[in-house]
Amino acid sequence: MPKPAIKVVGDTSKIHRGASEAAVGGTASLLSALSIAADLMPHDEIDLHNFLKVRYAAALQAAKRASWFGGRWFNSLSGEDPDYIPISGAHLTQTLAVKGLTPPDFIVPRGKYLLRLDYAEKAIVLLLERITQRETDHL
Repeated sequence: MPKPAIKVVGDTSKIHRGASEAAVGGTASLLSALSIAADLMPHDEIDLHNFLKVRYAAALQAAKRASWFGGRWFNSLSGEDPDYIPISGAHLTQTLAVKGLTPPDFIVPRGKYLLRLDYAEKAIVLLLERITQRETDHL
């Protein structure tokens, strides 16, 4: 049975958020707000392509590490998955649109999800084709 194309990532607990807040002296709320704002901000095609390429490369590194125990342990501690890339709901919606897909009803912009690697790879290829075509049209 194939792995699901999209996985929902659970929100961190209030205890975890409280510990994080205490560890950074109260600036976590500001940093968290900036992180949320960055996740909600839509990318243009070039930025989305670059964003997906970085996440895709990280997943490929996780796949290389997964071949031995120490690498699997590192992946579990770092939260990296060799089969999925982490992505916000806003960017997931953009990525699916590149492929001509409508996001499922459960996708919300502020949500945290994992997108299967083959979907990300196809979106990277399609975005590169669009970017290249647009650049050749302007010549």
